[in-house]
Amino acid sequence: MSSELKTNKVSPSSGTALQIGDSGDTITIPSGATLTNSGSATGFGKVLQVVSTFKDDGFTTGNTTMTDVTGLTATITPSATSSKILVFGNCVLDGVGGTVWADLVCSIGGGSETIVGCGGVAGSRTLAFGNSMGSTNEQATVIFLHTTNTTSACVYKIRVKCESGGNAYVGRTESDTDAATHARYGSSIILAEIGA
Repeated sequence: MSSELKTNKVSPSSGTALQIGDSGDTITIPSGATLTNSGSATGFGKVLQVVSTFKDDGFTTGNTTMTDVTGLTATITPSATSSKILVFGNCVLDGVGGTVWADLVCSIGGGSETIVGCGGVAGSRTLAFGNSMGSTNEQATVIFLHTTNTTSACVYKIRVKCESGGNAYVGRTESDTDAATHARYGSSIILAEIGA
């Protein structure tokens, strides 16, 4: 036996807690319906939002210090301080005149940039998630879960650098010849907010 109740608002009779159903019940949201959350949601333990950026052209720099790759920046604003950010970063590196490195940085709420998702500090060694050792295309990928403890905007960037006298290339070959034997590669950053 079923019945239907139509109303515009349901409020708790006391306190601030409202329970829908009992343990073991199935609450169904029908196809075509929209469930809108204007507050915060807890206990779901799922992906709350996804932000991505994709770069389909090449980038070149001769800088020996880490330099932002144009078009490889993504911003996400967590909905709760308990959320974590699942980060996927990907690019193809090439270079001439020595080794090329890539790292990932994050700035929170407009603050300073911090290297994340890379190796730990070890003397003067470069912190990176990938490299190419000259004239070889190398896939560089970073995947990690970032604890930000914030609801402020988190900006992630991929950066690259090369050895002195060399060049670093992202998403293209060294010579970039217009021929089928050369390629252009996609680069991306994907950010997913994972609820607590």
